[in-house]
Amino acid sequence: MKSIHYTYHQSSIAAMSAYMQMAEQPDKAVDTLIDVERKRIAVRNRNELKSLSDIVLLCRKQGIALRGHTVYGKWMTTMLLKSATKVMS
Repeated sequence: MKSIHYTYHQSSIAAMSAYMQMAEQPDKAVDTLIDVERKRIAVRNRNELKSLSDIVLLCRKQGIALRGHTVYGKWMTTMLLKSATKVMS
């Protein structure tokens, strides 16, 4: 019986081919992909926070309250339910 039929031989060939593929294309490695995605998310979050801080500063300069004049009541409950429904779906 040839060694190619043994399970450990087949698994070592599969592991070697996976290693060679990763060595030939390091940009396809899982750790590289995770790192790139983490950096992309950090940049997106930074841009969103900058936009929010610009809005807060503009409201401050214009003397506009951030919370508005109706914080409680039926309107606020309805808005919270709508936003929660949007997040859940």
